[in-house]
Amino acid sequence: MMGIKKCITVWSICFVVCLYTGCSLDAKIFHGAGYKTVSGGVLGQIEVSRLQGLKRPETAAMESERPSVEPVYFHGSEEEIREQKLLMACDNPYRKAADDYFEGFLGVGGPNNYCELFETDIKYYTEDEFQDFSDRLLKLAKNEIYARHGRMFLDEMLYEYFLTRMWYEPTYTPEEFDDSCLNDCERANLELLARLENQRNSAKASNTQKPSVEPVYFRGNCEEVLAQKMMLVKNNPYWEATRDFVEHVKGTPEIDIHDYLFRTNEVYYARKDFVNCPEVILKLAKNEIYARHGRMFLDEDLYEYFLSRVWYEPIYVPEEFDDSRLNDCERANLELLLELGA
Repeated sequence: MMGIKKCITVWSICFVVCLYTGCSLDAKIFHGAGYKTVSGGVLGQIEVSRLQGLKRPETAAMESERPSVEPVYFHGSEEEIREQKLLMACDNPYRKAADDYFEGFLGVGGPNNYCELFETDIKYYTEDEFQDFSDRLLKLAKNEIYARHGRMFLDEMLYEYFLTRMWYEPTYTPEEFDDSCLNDCERANLELLARLENQRNSAKASNTQKPSVEPVYFRGNCEEVLAQKMMLVKNNPYWEATRDFVEHVKGTPEIDIHDYLFRTNEVYYARKDFVNCPEVILKLAKNEIYARHGRMFLDEDLYEYFLSRVWYEPIYVPEEFDDSRLNDCERANLELLLELGA
């Protein structure tokens, strides 16, 4: 209930400020949680800008032009804006998950878009506290940390949900966002939520009775081992895609099996760095992050591709892999690649 008290306190302060300055809340344009005085506008009129260029991730991943995202402004009185925010997402699945949480866990009836769901900026949560929550609520808890600092989202449903929150101020596109603004508490909770998501995804993978995977060992001298590795990828689609990529994009005549395709463990990549990468290369860049730490793969072609790399040591089956092994640079690049549809 601390979150609700915090919201009440914030709005009380806003009300006192308005009394002191002689302003009315009716004379504001809200931009998420921020607001500015209307000059020459018609008070009481509601205007919502379109979500220009915004596409669902599965659609955007198939296009050469990646989706863009822009801030959305709401015009009118506070109550008009609140009603418009709630109406724009009446069928949003994240909105339903949030409403169920407020009513079922916090005992707050009716739609509530003033308060944050979780106090991840001031409270260190434990795994048990999230144990009974749905996957969708876990995703909201994780992304609420970013939304608190003004990050926008390419996922249309997720972005629409946060736009319904009165406290949300969309400021930074995903590529502009700098996670150095997160405090220690938020970082700890973010790591916990990412770990829980990974555990649930691994459990789902094992429950669908997918084929098992085992380490592969090569025997012989150095030349014999290299020959065995090359035989694995003789007709491998990932190998062919990589050969085309290093030749036409990187400008190198052949694949260096001793080195990584991308330095995602030490270089913070930007969106522009992947602009010429086809979807298959984005997928390799993403999974190379996991392969670097010994994760094995159920996708046979993908597994054989990494087995051809000299640096790859298959150690962990997917359900045993713990992404806490990833460093901050890898986490940032992984999030970027997921946004790009990898």
